[in-house]
Amino acid sequence: METKDIFRIFLAVCVVSITFSKVLAAKTFRDDFDAEELSDLWVVKIEGKASYKITNGQMIQTSPGVPDGINLCYSIPLKGDVVCEVKVDASELDGNYGHLGFFDEMLAPMVNTDMHPHWVDVFYCDKDEKAGVLNDGKPAANWNRVIPHAPINKGWHVWKIEVNGKRAKFFIDGKLEAEDDTIITDRYFIISVDPYTSHYFGTWTIDYVELTGESVVPLAVDSDGKLATTWGVLKARY
Repeated sequence: METKDIFRIFLAVCVVSITFSKVLAAKTFRDDFDAEELSDLWVVKIEGKASYKITNGQMIQTSPGVPDGINLCYSIPLKGDVVCEVKVDASELDGNYGHLGFFDEMLAPMVNTDMHPHWVDVFYCDKDEKAGVLNDGKPAANWNRVIPHAPINKGWHVWKIEVNGKRAKFFIDGKLEAEDDTIITDRYFIISVDPYTSHYFGTWTIDYVELTGESVVPLAVDSDGKLATTWGVLKARY
């Protein structure tokens, strides 16, 4: 066997080893909203008269008016490669753009122009059940350059964003809809029926949220089936 062949085999083994190590290191947080109260891993930021309730294993977010807003934030900063997957029914959106995905800070609802610079990899769904991507805080002219308002049917849909290095892929119901360059930064997952205090209002229903990555802290449940705070949560947060 020639030296160059040995080197190629060595490189292949290294790539497989690194990939396998990442798979083993990845952890998963999944919330099916079966508990009466939210886990301590969540932080809810509310402005105005916005609210949420958990019923029948689902979270319902409501923003009744334009000055209101609500952001459900995963409190742990997500480093490196990460995947988010969410099942949402946006049928009751009314004059609104619901958002879900990764931001560079854990944010409260705010005026839209203040929010824009914080987008990293974000899906949105508008009142006409159309999907788009907001990516890397691009200026307004580039908001829809990845998915130009792709139409989807009303009802339940699974939204998924995969971040791998400097590339982000966006899936709807398991189908790759778009991919684009992204940035390497700490990410915060936020899902919001209305992230702005200057626009929009409405209601949507979240069935589950799942996050997978090396820095993800899993949902802790005690022996009674209640959500619990773990040392891992405190260590990751502080």
